[in-house]
Amino acid sequence: LCSLSYTHPLARAYTHTNTNTGEPGCPIWSVAYIVIARNLYVSRGDDVVSILRKHYEGFENLMGWYDRHADTSDGLLKLSCYGDWMSFNPTSNNGGASPFTPPPLVTAFFHVLAKKYLGEIAHALGNTTRADFWAKNASRASDSWHKLYYSPSAGGYAPCEQNCFNTSRN
Repeated sequence: LCSLSYTHPLARAYTHTNTNTGEPGCPIWSVAYIVIARNLYVSRGDDVVSILRKHYEGFENLMGWYDRHADTSDGLLKLSCYGDWMSFNPTSNNGGASPFTPPPLVTAFFHVLAKKYLGEIAHALGNTTRADFWAKNASRASDSWHKLYYSPSAGGYAPCEQNCFNTSRN
């Protein structure tokens, strides 16, 4: 995180695209910008507040990109790329994505987590207005994620019923 400058693509509007598809880079990887910053704060405390402050605008820009590309029906980002790519899958010699976890579920999960973490970062910076905004946003997103991906008959989120695999892609 310390080596990223404010001009780094993640600190701007996150415009990186996959050269093979022309689509945006995988949110599951780019979310590390927010996740690492939050975890750095959790482990180091006030010693890293200046780093968080330096990068806060970049965190907001990245989250703005996620939100602009989210599904308008539920507010969740579902651009699928890797999904549950390290799952136990003996039929494929543990290669490839899990047949049990739909990739949009994973992307949406990290979108929700990033909202929560951005609220924690804003709180650490003393920005109560943005902390409250992101906490409420994360709560709504979490409710949407649960509603979309929880399967009462399966008793969990994955494996889930067939309808989980038919989520539309934005």
